[in-house]
Amino acid sequence: MKKILTNLILAGVCAIAVSLVGCTDNGNDGPKTSASVTVESAEILSATFNVNTSNLTEYAFLVAPVTEAPVVDPVIIFKDGVSGALMEGENRIVVSGLEANMEYTAVFAFKVSETEFYE
Repeated sequence: MKKILTNLILAGVCAIAVSLVGCTDNGNDGPKTSASVTVESAEILSATFNVNTSNLTEYAFLVAPVTEAPVVDPVIIFKDGVSGALMEGENRIVVSGLEANMEYTAVFAFKVSETEFYE
């Protein structure tokens, strides 16, 4: 399983860590897939992520306080998290309902197809 965890402290209001997770053997025989997630902006109660993808169909994310262990299983992230369809290229995803002066971890998972997760 591949995961990328990046901690970001945002103006003392909130901190968000971004992680990409997946669990599939994509091999070299299909189209090249990719995903990158960056924090575009952070407000007191929300954050906006810029998600760039190639050949991925869906995303899901979970947000939790940094004091909790992050969920990294994509099956659980898709089952319990917020999900949506992806467009090829740049996607903007807004996370709302955050509390002021809290630090959060946001974990993203992606799908290559209905049954295959991005690795």
